[in-house]
Amino acid sequence: MSKFILDGIAFLLPPLIACVIARKLPRRASVRLVGVRAVVAVALYVVLVLALPFWGLYGEIVIGTAAVAALVPTMLLCRADDGGWGNAPQWFAFLFLPMIVGVQMPWSCRVWYAECVAWECDGTIVSKYRSHNHLLPTLVVQTAGEAVTLEGVEESLWQQAGIGDHLVKSKGSAFGSLQGRAIRIVPPNLQWWCEPGRT
Repeated sequence: MSKFILDGIAFLLPPLIACVIARKLPRRASVRLVGVRAVVAVALYVVLVLALPFWGLYGEIVIGTAAVAALVPTMLLCRADDGGWGNAPQWFAFLFLPMIVGVQMPWSCRVWYAECVAWECDGTIVSKYRSHNHLLPTLVVQTAGEAVTLEGVEESLWQQAGIGDHLVKSKGSAFGSLQGRAIRIVPPNLQWWCEPGRT
């Protein structure tokens, strides 16, 4: 499965699942009370995501489930009292987008970090550049079978690496070796707005 498709699924799945759940739930509380619950749910989710390091697959499934749970109250705001959609109050637009962004950005950054930890290479660096994606430091490593592009490597690695250097990284680790010296390859866990955070 391509990285683009995986990123798209990871980005769209939590709000879609939350929307389906919200469609099935009755909205017994007032719009204001549901709005307060939505704000609290997203705030708790952001604290959870910023506080927890990367756990691997099962831990990230827990974080993804928390993303869905945080979005359900926001999706309930879309519903009118009669169960229909699209009759939310005018102030809802000012709340809805920050709520979606408050959940989706940290979640997307965690997914991206997981993809970086999954990198695997053992070969020679054949190219070094800053990508069009936020000028992320990028290395291309020629392995026995293919060229592996590592976009978003640790800045200090990028500065030290030279064309022809030997780089080794195992799947599941943020560390590897450059010319036989141990070095961090994946930046510390990318968190809110994809800025470096905890390891």
